[in-house]
Amino acid sequence: MSPAKTPETVAAETARRLLPGYRATLAETRELKQRIDDQAAARDRLAHAIADPLGATVQPPGLSPLGCDPQEAIVRYQGPLAGTATVPRNCKHVAFAFSVASDDAAKVAAFLATFPHTDHPTKSEPERKPTDQEMPHFTRDQVSRAVNDGADLVIDEVATRDRDDDLINLVVNAALTRLDNPTADLDQVITECYDTEPSEVRSWWSDWS
Repeated sequence: MSPAKTPETVAAETARRLLPGYRATLAETRELKQRIDDQAAARDRLAHAIADPLGATVQPPGLSPLGCDPQEAIVRYQGPLAGTATVPRNCKHVAFAFSVASDDAAKVAAFLATFPHTDHPTKSEPERKPTDQEMPHFTRDQVSRAVNDGADLVIDEVATRDRDDDLINLVVNAALTRLDNPTADLDQVITECYDTEPSEVRSWWSDWS
């Protein structure tokens, strides 16, 4: 922030440096929050569906670490069968652990035998990993840092005027906006990145020859 810079230049550089990254992080955070909320709701529905027929209670899970999926929910039940049902965050496989009186053990075994047999113990399905073709070569943050660092390099090393700096800032904002919206035109770029009407921003270079 140089005293020699105009307010328009300071505003443009602030928008170029801070707003694109903020908007991307905000969008990612909202998506993560929605995904965690959806997982937690599905887990809780399944836990209560298990608990209700048994007259059992659901032990609420603890708070999830930031950026992690919801924790497991535990259903605790008593009676002829006493034990727990652990509902994982992905709701794929529920683990039952119970004890039963010896007089009832044969009946429980006969009931369990009615379920389809598998040759191997049930395992959680591994998460699918993206292929090399699906993996991005660079993250958005890497692209943003590279473009902004390149702009700063030119501004710092070349004797530029405020209008030069403003134009460089506009090019950077246009590139990062096109990264998210490839069809965005210049007016959309200005509306997205500046608190100024497109016509006013365009006028900064109207008499530039």
